Amino acid sequence: MMKRVGHVATYPGRKEYLPVMLESVVSQFDDIVVVLNQYSDKQRRKLPKYSNVRYVIPDNDLKDTGKFLEPRRSDEYVFTLDDDLKFPPDYAATLIDCYESLPTERVVVGLHGVVYSDLFEGTASSRFVAKFDRRLAKPILVNQLGTGCAMTRGDLLAPMEYMASSQRFVDVRFARYCHENGIGMVCVARPDQWIGDLQPEESIFESYTRVHHGEQLGEILAFGGFGKLDAGLALAVEGL
Repeated sequence: MMKRVGHVATYPGRKEYLPVMLESVVSQFDDIVVVLNQYSDKQRRKLPKYSNVRYVIPDNDLKDTGKFLEPRRSDEYVFTLDDDLKFPPDYAATLIDCYESLPTERVVVGLHGVVYSDLFEGTASSRFVAKFDRRLAKPILVNQLGTGCAMTRGDLLAPMEYMASSQRFVDVRFARYCHENGIGMVCVARPDQWIGDLQPEESIFESYTRVHHGEQLGEILAFGGFGKLDAGLALAVEGL
């Protein structure tokens, strides 16, 4: 039986959102590990206590790479979760069902998908984004998934040493890792507003990633583009 494990990275600026997010998912997982960047012990003690939630204060501020801090295990379904989202009660079950319906286990499933143009040069207009809180009628194969709402078998996650230098662009680095290791990325079908955004006025995507896409252009070109999608897997996904 595969364990369901959640990986979260947060910091004190999100302390009002974290309890809401945890309440929405705590009953869906066997364990949840929350990496508390910049937290003091006193701040940690004020957080909600659950028998299946473990809080970790790292020696250094890992930012969003903290989602990859835990060791990788093949007997776990690992969900990487953002601290400012509210998840539906069937979230874990839906992603597992999608994962298990695919013709290969070497895949990541999630909700925020990006497909880059073969001619991508860093501009937003040359990519398609299936935004996590918008309806998607059918699952699609993508170049990149947002790590705030994604799931895979634990041993398919990128190791921390690979992710450590990707603070604030972990989605790009993780997509590169998956491409290099023959791991597909599938954006899951869902209704509109299935996931709630607790702070729609600000996100790393809006405040940093959109502006700095050009700085990660070299990494994106390594995996981005229609031509780099696995045609066989794309057809299998389309047939679901």
